[in-house]
Amino acid sequence: SRNPEEEYTMLNGLLKQANEEKDLGVIITKDLKTTRQCLEAAKKANKMLGLISRNIECKSQKTILKLYNALVRPLLEYAVQFWSPNLAKNKDCLERVQRRATKLIPSLRNKSYEERLKECDLFSLDKRRHRGDMIQVFKILTNIDKVQEEMYFQRNDDIRTRNNGFKLRGALFKTNIAKNFFTNRVIEDWNKLPAGVVGSPSVQTFKTRLDKYYKTNNIL
Repeated sequence: SRNPEEEYTMLNGLLKQANEEKDLGVIITKDLKTTRQCLEAAKKANKMLGLISRNIECKSQKTILKLYNALVRPLLEYAVQFWSPNLAKNKDCLERVQRRATKLIPSLRNKSYEERLKECDLFSLDKRRHRGDMIQVFKILTNIDKVQEEMYFQRNDDIRTRNNGFKLRGALFKTNIAKNFFTNRVIEDWNKLPAGVVGSPSVQTFKTRLDKYYKTNNIL
């Protein structure tokens, strides 16, 4: 092969190759795809949802939503800005958990998923991931997260283009996997945000304005 896999040694011993590795609770596979991570997250979340379903007798909307938000959804969103899925089958694998959770509420069982989301004032998980991406970009650009901005983004200061004041320049990529990396996938969505959103004075204000922008413009 023109691109052989290198062999590495340590203390005169050959290091074995691994097809996947778990680091800080995130499964990283050899092909860098997120299928295994999505399946594992959905499995844990469904297990918790089953526990709630079997042991909670009062399944009012308020009770189910509190338990779902506190115990189930965090399992689906842990470190998701790192491993956010791009394949439809993986997105659906996660979304099915939230579909199941909203169906636990007796008064909503006969309604469509979209109607249940509206009744519960919930975003789809896909929309929440987009929202989380924007919040993370805001934190990096405003130095709330103490990381070196230039390691992740390049500012686009070209005044000839429509500019929200924090416009970013995207990097070139050749594969779909690279396209879905956090630093690449957020560029287009971030640059579309209006100045009134990206210029927010705090994270909480940014979240409020972002949610209003999404709802007003029926985005995602």
